[in-house]
Amino acid sequence: MNSYCLISDFDGTFTRREFYELALERYLPGDITHYWTDYAAGRLSHFDALAGIFGEIRCTEAELRALTGEMQPDPRTPEALRAFAAAGWDVVLVSNGCEWYIEQVLARLGVAEAGLAPAVYACPGRFVAGQGLLMERPPRSSWFRAGFGIDKRLLVDELQGRYERVAFAGNGSPDREAALAVAPELRFARGWLARRFTADQIPFQGFDGWAELAGALTGAPSCVPAEAAAEVPSDRSRPRADRA
Repeated sequence: MNSYCLISDFDGTFTRREFYELALERYLPGDITHYWTDYAAGRLSHFDALAGIFGEIRCTEAELRALTGEMQPDPRTPEALRAFAAAGWDVVLVSNGCEWYIEQVLARLGVAEAGLAPAVYACPGRFVAGQGLLMERPPRSSWFRAGFGIDKRLLVDELQGRYERVAFAGNGSPDREAALAVAPELRFARGWLARRFTADQIPFQGFDGWAELAGALTGAPSCVPAEAAAEVPSDRSRPRADRA
């Protein structure tokens, strides 16, 4: 185990597109609004609403696998994972979504073959023709929460007890409490979460592509935006979190 850990949300954070949004555009033919209506009214948990929607997906397994190829992970991800490993950072991906499509994205990136695969905490699932993507609750653990499957804040709390420094990156409302549990210089946000933190005047580090997190935390010059590359020092011997 390394000394530092980055915990990152997956949909919309590690990737630019979210699986749910892509499935909604392509393979959810019926009206699924009642799932979110029932969730808002307290009749369904967040997990049950999302699992119900995934069960409405109608396509072949090959078509759904192809859909995961449109989630747009940062093409610099393998390089970023190498930079994290070299600088003593472990990387953990956490999601209230399904491990099935996360595995598809990671396989396309080739990170397992390169020995760079991050740990993944998500809900297990499988595709069944005519039944959609069947998502199950994860095994019980100290960060298990029945309504969501995984409580990201509890996972952050647990890993903060194991590592010297823990950073968190997210983009949505389920990421807010986890992000607030880390120091502002280790709190990364984009999308909705960045807009919410800005409105609430909560300090955070912004980013666009996921690989920029490696530039911010390790100083790896090839993983920062081009306009900031000239400012990155060459010393990679300590963790960094001072760049947006």
